[in-house]
Amino acid sequence: MGTAWQAEARRGRIGMAVFGRAWSKRQLVAHPRQAPERYAARLGPHEVIQSQLHGRPLTLLAEPARLGASYGCGPRDARHLLSLLPKPDLLGLDLVVLRQPSRREEIAGPLWARCLYRADFGRHKGSALLLEAVHLGHAKAQLSEAAVRDTMLYDRLLRAVGLWVDWQKQVRRPVLKSHSRTKGTLAAAYLARPQAERAAAAERYAKRQATRLRAAGRIPFETLD
Repeated sequence: MGTAWQAEARRGRIGMAVFGRAWSKRQLVAHPRQAPERYAARLGPHEVIQSQLHGRPLTLLAEPARLGASYGCGPRDARHLLSLLPKPDLLGLDLVVLRQPSRREEIAGPLWARCLYRADFGRHKGSALLLEAVHLGHAKAQLSEAAVRDTMLYDRLLRAVGLWVDWQKQVRRPVLKSHSRTKGTLAAAYLARPQAERAAAAERYAKRQATRLRAAGRIPFETLD
C-alpha cells in the first residue's frame, strides 16, 4: 500500500485491560505481511465448516492454535458474534479464517484480526475476516485466555467488520449500483485515504456495536466451540 511499516506500531499497553486496543490505528489496516486487497496464504491442516450467515453461505476455516497460543474463541464463536450484527453490514462476506501465524511472525507481537477485501487460501477465495492466534506467553506479558477472548471477539473482530462496512460503503455498493466507475478506480481511491481515517471509522463501528450488544445482554457469551 506504499506505506513503510514501523515495528513500534505493534506496541501497546501490553498486560493492561486495553491490550490490543491502543496500538497505532494504522496497524489495523496495514501490515507488512500482505495488503488486504491482495492477500494470499497457504494454511496448514485445518477444519472447514460450511455454514450460513443471515441466509447466505459462509465458509469457516480454522487452523489449530499452537501450544501456548490461543484465538480466544473458535470459528463457531466468531460466526455467532457476526450473526448478532446487522445483516446489511455483512453482505458479500465469504470467509472467516482462524490462522496460526509462524514463529517468525509472532516475534513482532499479535496481529489479532484483519479485514481482507480479496483473499486467496487455495481452494477458498473471496472476502474474509482473518483472526490470528495470539501467543499467551508474549515476551512483554502473560495473557490469559479470558483476556484474549474479550479482546479478539468483542473488539478486534468488530473492528475488522467495521473496515468491511466502510469498504462496502465506499467501494462495493457504488460498484453494484453503477458501472460509471470501475471497481479498480474506487478501490484505489479508497486505499488512498489516510489509514488512520479508515481505522477510526472501524473503531467507531466496533464501539457502537459492542455498546448495543452489551446493553442487550448478547455479549459476552459462553463458548460454542
